[in-house]
Amino acid sequence: MDYIWNIIGFYCSSGVCDKTQKGQMKNKFGLFFLERINTISKYLFWIYFLLLIAYYYLIDNNIPSFLTYLFFLLWGLRMGVVLTIKTMSNKTVN
Repeated sequence: MDYIWNIIGFYCSSGVCDKTQKGQMKNKFGLFFLERINTISKYLFWIYFLLLIAYYYLIDNNIPSFLTYLFFLLWGLRMGVVLTIKTMSNKTVN
């Protein structure tokens, strides 16, 4: 959970937030989403992956191209979230 606050603190220390917004976010939905993006992307990717495997073995051996594009979109989202969290957790916020 600390890495999420590091990301929010880095965002505020970059000059985008003014002094009253530092350390807090007014958008409660955005804060809720930022705190849970890792869990959301993890479950979304792996559930879709299992559904795609089930589709391949149970329904048809040829996976439609739009399902393949959606798979790579979700995979890219997952890798982006993981890399962002690892990168931002290594930065120090003053």
